[in-house]
Amino acid sequence: MADKQIITANTNFMRKMNQSLVLDLIRSEEWISRADIAKRLKISKSTVSALVDDLIRLRLVEEIGSGSSTSDGGRRPTHLAFNLKAGYVVGIELGGNQMLLLISDLMGNLVFKAKTDTLVGKGDITSRLIAFTKESIEASGIPLADMIGIGVAVPGICDINNRIVLQAPSLNWIQVPLWDVLESEFNKPVYIDNDVNLAAMGERWIGAGKGVDNLLMVSFGTGVGAGIITDGKLVRGYRYSAGEIGYFYDVRDWQDEQFNRISTFGTYENRTSLHAVDALIQAEIDKGQSTILRKPSEGIASYDDLAWAAEKHDDVALTALDTVTTYMALGIANMASMLNPEVIIVGGEMEQAGPYLVEQIRRKLVKMVPIPFQIMSSTLKKEAEALGAIAIVLEDMNRLVL
Repeated sequence: MADKQIITANTNFMRKMNQSLVLDLIRSEEWISRADIAKRLKISKSTVSALVDDLIRLRLVEEIGSGSSTSDGGRRPTHLAFNLKAGYVVGIELGGNQMLLLISDLMGNLVFKAKTDTLVGKGDITSRLIAFTKESIEASGIPLADMIGIGVAVPGICDINNRIVLQAPSLNWIQVPLWDVLESEFNKPVYIDNDVNLAAMGERWIGAGKGVDNLLMVSFGTGVGAGIITDGKLVRGYRYSAGEIGYFYDVRDWQDEQFNRISTFGTYENRTSLHAVDALIQAEIDKGQSTILRKPSEGIASYDDLAWAAEKHDDVALTALDTVTTYMALGIANMASMLNPEVIIVGGEMEQAGPYLVEQIRRKLVKMVPIPFQIMSSTLKKEAEALGAIAIVLEDMNRLVL
């Protein structure tokens, strides 16, 4: 009996493997025939026909017409194509300030977009996320039944095995079972990961790092983090904390007794984030320096403000810019030396400043790191995290639908 179960399990496994290979091949081509699939994958024509019939029943594949007849006058082959509209994916960035929701078809083409304020400290964020997701799906006109999965990018450390958001300081979250809550509410597979991890995946999928197997995504904003892709795989680390660069340490932190603690912003974060920019601006104002920048008391500065004022030769902006980009470059240099990426992408709220700040960092990195790599700005900008959330669902699509 046990031997029969093993044989059955192996047969089912091989069938799903072959089905996945066939689906991937069809998806990669504009159209293809059953005979070409058999030839390319070295699978018998009868097996291919059975697998394709299953995929057609699942609405993942459709017949779109016939090709030319064979040289000996044989039957014209039927063309097969991937059905983009067989299902849809929801990708959400749950930010400290704003929620962004995207819906795409199964090839990643966006069909709907919505955003709303997160309103941290003004009610339950999880309830607001659920309500926003329901309202957005309804507004899209696409039935929930057609959604194959939901991906969520969270600004914190996510335990993907135990399915818990361990901590997300900007949301005031500790030990939040977000997976179970969302799956219970929507009855769909849910994928959750750190926002910068997913930004890295988004950039590798269709952004500045498209197809790059060794990539580092560094995000600067109200918080700081990194997403690491090595040999084509996302690196999460032992406790899912790979890329928590906000905790980078300097000897001066030790001398000043500035220690890192869980659920608080880290020492490197306090030197490179927008809060650090505010502190640098205020320090110069306190010295009696005049500036065209608004005072920190009038609202948090942006990297865009800093770049704009620096280009106008504002002394306070130039001083703050030099300090903050030096710290940014130091952190990136250390990561580049350790990880040896092909491409480093700089994003987050810093992308608002365009190429100006990245160029300042680049000039310093050339002097710090002799190992060659490319450094560039994010091309997905504010949508990188939500697109990465879509990417992790699509990456697992075969398991979801086969």
